[in-house]
Amino acid sequence: MKKDIRGYLVLAAPLDGGPTLEELIPGYLAEVPADPFTGKPLKMLVRADELRVYSVGKNLADDGGEEVIEANPDGALAPSGPDVVLRVKPE
Repeated sequence: MKKDIRGYLVLAAPLDGGPTLEELIPGYLAEVPADPFTGKPLKMLVRADELRVYSVGKNLADDGGEEVIEANPDGALAPSGPDVVLRVKPE
């Protein structure tokens, strides 16, 4: 199903903003997942080369789907804020 959602989002995304997560109900989602930091629905942003589904993160501010990736002490890369982002890119 992940590939089906990716195809829907990429094909349905016009340059002026694209689809919303709400449009995936009920065909792909039962409901829009809640942001674990606010309890409100996750947000989605359409960019020219990708879609971003994101949470506002620890600062509780909508920073427009921006994220910072830093190395942990063990060297692994991990998001450190301000938003927590899932990127969906066309294949």
